[in-house]
Amino acid sequence: MRETASVRLVPSIKPPRQLLGVTEEGARVPWGLASAPQKLAKQPAEGFKGSLQLKVLPVLVERLQEPQKSSSSQKRRVLASGTGTNISVVPGDLLRIGCPVHPNTKNTIRWSFKNQPVEEILGFNHRTLAEGRILEVNVVSSRLAGQYRCWASSSVKPLSVWVNVKKEEHRWALGEWSPCSTFCGNLGTQVRRLVCVNLKGQRVNKSLCKESQKPVVNHRSCNIRDCPARWATSAWSECSASCGYGFRQRQRICKQVKANGAAVTVPPSTCAYRERPVERTPCVGYSCPGWIIHPWGQCAGRCIDRTVGLQHRLVRCQHQNGSAASYSRCDEGKRPTLRRNCSTDKCDVFWQTGPWRPCSVDCGSGFQSRHVDCIHRRSKRPVADQYCTWRKRPVTWQHCNVTSCDKGECKDTTHYCTYVKHLKLCLIEVYKQRCCQSCEEGFSSMRSS
Repeated sequence: MRETASVRLVPSIKPPRQLLGVTEEGARVPWGLASAPQKLAKQPAEGFKGSLQLKVLPVLVERLQEPQKSSSSQKRRVLASGTGTNISVVPGDLLRIGCPVHPNTKNTIRWSFKNQPVEEILGFNHRTLAEGRILEVNVVSSRLAGQYRCWASSSVKPLSVWVNVKKEEHRWALGEWSPCSTFCGNLGTQVRRLVCVNLKGQRVNKSLCKESQKPVVNHRSCNIRDCPARWATSAWSECSASCGYGFRQRQRICKQVKANGAAVTVPPSTCAYRERPVERTPCVGYSCPGWIIHPWGQCAGRCIDRTVGLQHRLVRCQHQNGSAASYSRCDEGKRPTLRRNCSTDKCDVFWQTGPWRPCSVDCGSGFQSRHVDCIHRRSKRPVADQYCTWRKRPVTWQHCNVTSCDKGECKDTTHYCTYVKHLKLCLIEVYKQRCCQSCEEGFSSMRSS
């Protein structure tokens, strides 16, 4: 029969040695028990050979008696015994199990959980202290409930501790009020903060209350009062310059928010104690486009004088990124010239006229023509007429034989009467007079047919 009814944990403050169940003479009493039945106090601890006397190990005692550091989790301490020691813990507790065996070169201490060496258990979060005499386990869930054993090579049977993990109840509780959301006006609110507590009302980590239902959170108004007057500004205007340097403007007024939430405009003197916001600030628009000048072309344009021609080049309005811009975006006053005079031998030319052709009629009013060519002075060869345009071009045709024809004689007075007759233009009086003979022959043939 296990005698565990009177078992209690060693307090966090180091007690007298008599309370540990160990005397100066080395009485064999299970470690960690402040009081125990007389049967345990008088008989040797089970699990040891012969009359092995247990001495107090200062390091083990000090490690087991370290003070607690958190109110939400506790350090629980217990010593293993031959009959088995019982202890109940809750998730979050840090459990330290002491093994009352004095280690030496022939006495190595080993630990097991549920009959499996702790170092072989995957995910078992533990550490050993005091040369293996203390096993420290962070109890995170009920999975760590069960029998823990320690033994040494000198042990007849292992010493054990039975650990029971209790589920501790947690709930949400209303904590203190949060700070007011505003200093003034009518929009200030406060909310009661939620805290997670255990059955003793002590605050614990909020994750322990994640399955509990949250209470209704209370809100209340706060700081309902007039606000101090302050400057208010409108949005900045667009930059006055589409490119280059300009400025932006905004409006500035003195406003005050009342306790009822209304925003009213007050005289500027009310805001005199506050720094006055600027109403105008410089700005830079997009980079301005500029004139891009291409190289001069060859001196092959229109001639404007002897040996003087025109040279052209391309000028474009362009953004800095190379894209074309409208010519209106560039400064017209700074637009570079598009053409200039140049010296060229191609313009050393003159007009050369040929002989007049015969007059188109023998009598009456006719016309005659002649060839007019642009001749290069040095090569004496014709060139394009554009090189001679700077000189006045001689006429290429003129009237001729402006004399009256004898009306009694019917004859042709132009060389084109064959075409007049063929095109049947004799019905027109002017052609009938100049091609009288051909037209009469045509009429005669029509009458005979």
